[in-house]
Amino acid sequence: MRSITGRTVSAKSSIENLVNNTIKGFSNVQEFTTKVKLNKENEIIVDVSLQVKENAIIRELSDNMQARIKQAVKKTSDLDIKEVNIKIKNVEQINNIIKE
Repeated sequence: MRSITGRTVSAKSSIENLVNNTIKGFSNVQEFTTKVKLNKENEIIVDVSLQVKENAIIRELSDNMQARIKQAVKKTSDLDIKEVNIKIKNVEQINNIIKE
């Protein structure tokens, strides 16, 4: 695996932009935040926090998102991502009307 040390800040920012653009392609995602980190071995770790629509199939969405993020970064930068952590922070209801 190639390391991103040396130009860490710019590389992290570029990877973060790539991750953000990849996530924007998912229609069930309402809002999100991303953070790119390096561990002690200079491996790339991506943390994503999502707000999704209530009709989202979370397991499927997470698996697809992890695969697409890793693929996009590998294709564009030839860097491997060690892990993509996805946290669902909120599920937005499509219909806010409460029936009794």
